[in-house]
Parts: sequence; C-alpha cells; structure tokens
Amino acid sequence: LIADLTSLVRFANLDPIAGEFWVNEAWLSSANSGDDRLALVDRLKTSPYSSKYVDDREKRLADSQVDPLAKSGWSALLVIAFVAALVTSAVGFLV
Repeated sequence: LIADLTSLVRFANLDPIAGEFWVNEAWLSSANSGDDRLALVDRLKTSPYSSKYVDDREKRLADSQVDPLAKSGWSALLVIAFVAALVTSAVGFLV
C-alpha cells in the first residue's frame, strides 16, 4: 500500500464518533535477499523510522523449520514410553 499518510489519516478521522486514528504498523515487500535484506531490516530500525519492532517474515520462517532428527527422536521416545507402559500394565494384569 502506497498512500499519502496525511490524507489517509484525515480521511480515517472523518467519523466524529470513533476515536482518532493513527497508523501503528506498515507491511513492506522487498525483493532483496541475503545481506541486502539484513541491511534493509537494520535501516528500518534506525532514524528516520526508529521502529520499536521490525519483524522479518523470511527470518521467522527460517527459525520455524523443524529438525527432522529432533522430531524423530521425540517419536522414538514416545514409542519407548508407550511400550514400557504396556509391559507394566501386562505384568500388573498377570500378577
């Protein structure tokens, strides 16, 4: 979205019943990648923007990747716990 911020705020504040409207976020799209993308994110955190929080979707997606070895490790541990509970139940049933 590219807009004149002054006109947008003026239009949004035409309704006298609602409270005053102020922009509190902006969504940006960039074709940059790698070091250029990191430099862009760093520039958005400094003057004249001075954003308190800049969220990079590409970084968050990379951080959310699941390690298949860790996932299979938890599955194996769950199977071992299930077998142990089954054996304990069987022994308790026989006694």
